[in-house]
Amino acid sequence: MTLSIIETLDANFTLVSPAMAESGFESGAYGAGTTFPSDVSSRIVSFNTQHPQRVRLEFRINPYLAEADYIDLHRQIMNLQVAVNTTLAHTYVSSIISQFHNAQNHADAIFINNLNPNS
Repeated sequence: MTLSIIETLDANFTLVSPAMAESGFESGAYGAGTTFPSDVSSRIVSFNTQHPQRVRLEFRINPYLAEADYIDLHRQIMNLQVAVNTTLAHTYVSSIISQFHNAQNHADAIFINNLNPNS
């Protein structure tokens, strides 16, 4: 799943370690930063549990950018949020459909069990 989210990034995004991201943000090499939490994968798959967990991404934009650059980065981050939400929604719906299909595949066994309650 995380790979699918990463694939939504366009060429303006650079993937680096958290330490490199922090250093690059502080030095001005990066105008903005998006942080995926270390447990993002487990949070994503938790939607199949009784207690799903939110996936919270952190976004920061350098406040010292020129106004046009700040607005452009903000737009790119908003587009990223839409892409991530769309990917998560697609995964969720696909999972539900897969579970439903799996239940359909086992319907005959359920009916046989109901017809033979002693077996």
